Amino acid sequence: MMRLSALLLLAALVGGCDLFPKRLYLEAEDGGAFGDGGAGSALTLAETCVGEVPVVEVDEATVSIDLTELADDVNDVAACTGDATPGADGFFAVEMEAEEKWHFHVSTRSGDGFDPAIYVLDSACDARRCQPGDAIDVCGDGRDEHLTFVAPRAGTYFVGIDSRLGGPASYQLLIVRPVCGNGELEHSETCDDGNTEAGDGCDPRCRVELGAGSAGEMEPNDDFTGANLVQLEVGGDALDVSGQLASSCDGDLYAVETEGPTSLRVEMLAPGGVDCPADTTPPLALSLLDENAVTVRAVGVVEGESACPVLEASFEAGRHFVSLSTMQEDARPLAYVLRMSLTAD
Repeated sequence: MMRLSALLLLAALVGGCDLFPKRLYLEAEDGGAFGDGGAGSALTLAETCVGEVPVVEVDEATVSIDLTELADDVNDVAACTGDATPGADGFFAVEMEAEEKWHFHVSTRSGDGFDPAIYVLDSACDARRCQPGDAIDVCGDGRDEHLTFVAPRAGTYFVGIDSRLGGPASYQLLIVRPVCGNGELEHSETCDDGNTEAGDGCDPRCRVELGAGSAGEMEPNDDFTGANLVQLEVGGDALDVSGQLASSCDGDLYAVETEGPTSLRVEMLAPGGVDCPADTTPPLALSLLDENAVTVRAVGVVEGESACPVLEASFEAGRHFVSLSTMQEDARPLAYVLRMSLTAD
C-alpha cells in the first residue's frame, strides 16, 4: 500500500467570532495608541492607503471607527472580497514581521444597514494583488466580520474597512496580534500549549491537530489561517469529524495537503453516522476549491431530501479546500459528521 502523509486543514470561513469565547472580546484593552479614553477610543482612518495613514503599534486594542466623513475611494475590490464595495472606506497601517499573525474583528453597532468588509493590502496598496485569505465579506447586513491575516513577508500592510452597502457607517474594531507559544489562548487560536512544536496536538501556528479515527472541530476554525489540522493517512482508515454550522453565516472549510496525486471522498452524515433525515436538513452545498479559492466541483442537497451530499474528486499534489455551507438565510444550527478518506491515484 502506498503511504503518503497528508493534512486536512479544517476551517470555517465565517461566523467563528460568534462562537469564540466572548470573554476574550470583552476583556480587550486599549494599548494607549489612540488617546487616553481606554477601550473604545477613536481611531481616525485615512481616506486612502496612499499618503499619511495612521499606524497601529499595539498588540491588542478595541477602538471605534467612523466612516461618516469618508468617501468611497476604493470600490472595485472583487479580487479581495469577491464583490464590489460601494460604501465609504478607510485605512490604517500595520508594520508586520514575516509570518506574524494579526486578527481584525469589525462589530456593527447600529443593526441592519451596515455591512462591513475587511481586506489587507501589501505595501503597493493595490487591491488587484489580493490573495485568498486576505479579505472577508460574507455575513451580510448587520453582521460582524472578522479576519485573521498572516504576513507572507516583513513590511507595511494596509487594512481597509469597507462596506458592500453604499453610504457611511461606524463600527467597533478589535485589533489583536496573537503570539503562538506563550501558553495563553488568544484570538484566532484554537490551542496554545506553550511551545511551537508540531505533532503534540497543537501545531506551530496554534491550530489544534485532530485525528485518530474521529475528532470534533475546535472553534474558532473560522478562516484559512486559524484552522484545525486533521491528520489523515492516504490509504488509511476514514476519519469522522463532527462539527456544527451555527447559522447561515457559518460555512466550514477544509483544506487538504498531499504530496502526490490523490483521490478524496467526503460524505456528510447526521450525528451518529446516519443519513441526513428528510425535512430537517436545510439546503447545503459541499464544494471542492483549489488553492486560489476557485470552485473545482460542487454537490448539494435541497431541503426535504434524505440523502446527505457526497463529494469525490481527484487532484494533484498541493492544497485543496472542501467547503460545507448552508444556502438558506437565517438557517437553524445544524450538527453534522464529515467522513473523510484519501487514496493515492
